[in-house]
Formats: sequence, C-alpha cells, structure tokens
Amino acid sequence: MSGLKALVDEIVKHTDIVDVVSEYVSLERKGRNYFGLCPFHEEKTPSFSVSPEKQIFHCFSCGVGGNVVKFIENIEHIPYREAVLRLANRLNINIRQYIGHNNNQDQIKYFEINRFVAEYYQFVLTNTKEGEAARHYLYERGIDDELIQRFQIGLAPNSRDSLYQALKANGFTELLMLEAGHVSKHDDRYYDRFKNRIMFPIKDEEGNIVGFSGRSFLPDHEDSAKYVNTQETPVFKKSLILYNLSDAIQAIRENRSVILHEGFMDVIASVKSGIHHAVATMGTALTREHILRLKRYTKHVVIIYDGDEAGIEATMRAMELLRQEYMTVSVVTLPEKLDPDDFVQKYGPMAYREYIEQKQISDKEYLYQHYYKEVNPNQVRSVERFKRRVFQLLLNSSRVEQELFLQKMHHDLRISLDTLKIDLEGFQRYRRNAARNQRLITDADRGSQDRLVATVNYKTPNPSKHQRAERDILFHMMKDRKYSSLFNQDKGVVLQNKLYHELNHFLYGYYSLYDTFDRTTFIEYIKRQASEEKLSAYLSCFDELWDQYNQVLIENYNDQTYVQCVNVLKSYIIRDHVNKMNKLLQSTVDEKERMRIAESIMNNIKLIKSK
Repeated sequence: MSGLKALVDEIVKHTDIVDVVSEYVSLERKGRNYFGLCPFHEEKTPSFSVSPEKQIFHCFSCGVGGNVVKFIENIEHIPYREAVLRLANRLNINIRQYIGHNNNQDQIKYFEINRFVAEYYQFVLTNTKEGEAARHYLYERGIDDELIQRFQIGLAPNSRDSLYQALKANGFTELLMLEAGHVSKHDDRYYDRFKNRIMFPIKDEEGNIVGFSGRSFLPDHEDSAKYVNTQETPVFKKSLILYNLSDAIQAIRENRSVILHEGFMDVIASVKSGIHHAVATMGTALTREHILRLKRYTKHVVIIYDGDEAGIEATMRAMELLRQEYMTVSVVTLPEKLDPDDFVQKYGPMAYREYIEQKQISDKEYLYQHYYKEVNPNQVRSVERFKRRVFQLLLNSSRVEQELFLQKMHHDLRISLDTLKIDLEGFQRYRRNAARNQRLITDADRGSQDRLVATVNYKTPNPSKHQRAERDILFHMMKDRKYSSLFNQDKGVVLQNKLYHELNHFLYGYYSLYDTFDRTTFIEYIKRQASEEKLSAYLSCFDELWDQYNQVLIENYNDQTYVQCVNVLKSYIIRDHVNKMNKLLQSTVDEKERMRIAESIMNNIKLIKSK
C-alpha cells in the first residue's frame, strides 16, 4: 500500500488540477487562485476555488474540498481507485500492478465470454468456407486483412446453435449466455442470436469487449436490418459507449483533438486513411455522457458526419451539446452527401486525409454557411434576418474574427463594409442596452409568468401521490412484462426513487430472460446482478414492495391505470423542469435566450394541462 500511496502522490504532483477541473467547471483567475460556480451544489455567486499552488479545490459554501483525486471521485461518482486510474491514464502511467483490475467480478465474467465469442467469430471469418464470402465483401469495401485483425472483425455463421455449443463446451453457463446477449431461448431450446452477419466487437474505454454489432452483407438479406447490436447488458450501454475510444486515446492526446463520426464503418475508413484519433457513437445521438468521456482527453472535437440532410441536423444538435460543455468545435462537411466510408471508397484514403486537413472549419463558419443557404439576397427581410443571425454569432468574438466575417458578408451580400460595421455596432449597442435594462419582458409579463408557474405547482401531484404512482408502476411490471417494456422504451419518464429506479432495471433485465414474474427467481436474479454493498438495500426494498403488492387488488391494474401512473410521473418531471427554467429565466439577461426559455416554459405548461 505504501508503494501505491507514493505513486498516487506522484500522480497528484504531476497533474495540473486547474486543467482537470476546467473540463467540468468554467474557471476565472482572481489573484493566485481560480474561481467558478460549484459543480456540487446550486449557486449563483462563485464560491468554488482551485489553488494551482496547493493543488487543491475548495467550496466556501458547501465545504467540499480536497486534491485532484477527490475531485474526480466526487464529480464522476466513482471509487477512489478508479479515480486514481483515470488520472494515471492521463499521464500514460500504468498502475495496474498496484491497484489490480478496475472491474468487479460480475463485469469480468461478461468480458471473458465476450472475448471468447470475438475469437470464435474471428475464427469463422478467417478459417471456414463460409467466411470466404464475408471476407470477399470486406475486401470489396476496402477492409483488408490488416484492418480485419486490427478491429477483430468476425463472422456469425448461418447456424442454429454452433456458438451456443462452443460456449457450453468451454464451461460458460446458459444463464450468462442469455444475459450477455449471445443466445436466445425458445421452447426450452437455445439458439444463436446472431446469424449470417459480419461481427464488429465493441470495446469500453479500457479496451474490454462489452458487446457486438452485426452487419448484414448477403444480397438476399436486404430486407433485414443493416445493423443489429447486442442488447443492453450490465456492461453494454449505447449511450455511454464510443467506438474505438480505447484504441484512439493516445492519438487523441497527440493530435489534441478527436474526430467524431456517426458509425464505426466511418471510423475504420479514417483509420485506413491514417487518421487514428477517430471515434463514433453506437447508432445513437451524441449524449452528454459521451462528451464527458471525450473531455478527459481533449477539448477539441471535429465533427465529420454524413453529408446528407440527416447528417446536417445531427451535426447541429451535436454542436449545441458540445458548446454547452465548453468544447472547441470544428466541422468537416463532405461533398456529394457522402459519408466518410463512401468518400474513401470513391476517392481514396489520401484524398480523404487531405480533404479533412483542408476543409476543417470552425462551428461559427459552419453556422454562417448554413444560414447563408437560407438567405434570399433579393428580399430585404431575408437579408436582415441573415445579418442578425451572423451578428449574434459575433457577439463574443475578437475584432479579427468580426473583421473576417464582415468581409465575408460584404463579398456574399454585396453590401459595403462600412455599412455592415455600422449595423454591427448598432446591434451590439442594442444588446448591451437590453442586457443593462433587462427589457426582455415587462413587469406584467413577469407577473403572468409567475402565475403560470404557480398554476403548474397547483396542478402537480403532491409527493405522496407521486410516490404511490412510482410504486404502482412497479406493480404493473410485476403483473405483466409488457409494462416493463413500455416503461423502459419511454424516454420521457423516470423513477425518482433511487431504489425503485434500480428495481426497474432489475425487472427489465429479468424479463429479457423470463416470460413471467416469479418472486424467488427474481430475488436470485438480483443477487447475481447487485454489488455486495447494495444488495441488502435492494432486497429490503423489494420485500417491502412485495408485501404491499400482495395487499392490493392486482387484477384492477390495467393499461388505463398504467397510463394514469405514467402521466403523474411526467407531470412531476415537467413541473420540476419548469421551476428550474423559471429560476434560469429570472437570472438571464440575454434577449434571445430569455425568449427561448419563456417559450420552453409555456410549452411545458401546455403539456401539464394536457395530462
């Protein structure tokens, strides 16, 4: 332990705490220290300080403080050893021998079965007659043997249960096969879940295989889904996974940026072209969790999505999320509505690499181009709208940046540079006055807003009704598995009670293995899934829930009562959002932002009134 302590001291000593904290908090230097809003409690006046001299942080309001390890523990909600490991990774220090494996025993069993399955799929692809057609398909797509080996690509054969038989012969339990998503069960028989698909292993941040994505490749399978992913498991959650991140970390640090794609075929195309700092989301929209993972290694994200309309919309959404996390954003728009994989196949790796180097533009330039596509130079109203949108982009820009954009507007709109400068100064003066006098809404508007929020509070279910609705949601799930599926597919609702929230996840996982609810089997499932320190709390909560379940008339629980419960939960969530937005409205002076917030409040109030 003394060796680990000495190593931790070295890690803390060589880690710039200001750099680490700045990835989560916007800091401003005042004297020797840096200050910002505390990330551990709500506040309007900055009381959170970071001392680069002492390498510590401290909040004068809530009292939280410590060194950089403590900060990572608190901000990421992770154990001490994992926090140390992440900081060591930033410094490229291997400390596995001191802290052991970073995963608990339950996770390791998933990693082991996934590693075996990946090797099985690779063997089928490279050593069987059936694999020849798949290899030929990959070669035609420009994926050679080196890339096949690099990304551990394999093939799920056209077999009913060959993988199941291989897993069974190597000592893996049928329960683990089901939980990991490799087989399905029907009429007491087990079947391979993936067939006739090229298989791409998916790794977590530490390089453990957590799941797979299977791509169809046979001409007679065009009607089937192009990609099928592993079901969500305790180690595979699409909203958290970034494809190729574990292998790209070093290149990301070296390039001080990351290339962000939509799909893993685009990542492979980039790597093939010599661009190794590329990652991709797993068929989902970019999430804040994705961004926080990237933030550990860089603050500069280069978005290279598909060049079609859907890709443009996804780019706009990703830009907004990245700016909210204070990331530097660049964009590359590919021509002819191509995606990166198509571009490389059509023009080659060298042309692709050169295009990315030459066509990379800032987020403001991208927005300028997007706005300009919508302008009609022959309509005064259209030109004025375009001009205001660009001026809005330039509010916090340097004089050099303003000059460059004004020159561009002068060229594109054929309006004199002097006129544009006068209009920009007038726009900036108007915005300063609006901020100073807080002219967005009148006192009457504020009073109306307050009355609307009061109406929301009046219409929101009281805490006891909300708690009862959460309990009854679980009762519905215990009665019929369809309610578990319905609830977990509804992204607009969540259980606030933390123990109920976890029981919901246990039920959802349980029903992926069993068709009907059985108390004893469910308890055994919880015991297998839960960590030792939390198991007692989960079982105690479930026992109390089970006692109440046996005291209600469960036959009265139906689709109508389920919808009523969900509406209660949604009203509660919307009310909470409205109250937060109202507080934000009171403290915001930016005119456009206040209008957006007020509109959001009104829309949410309409939602509550419709419940």
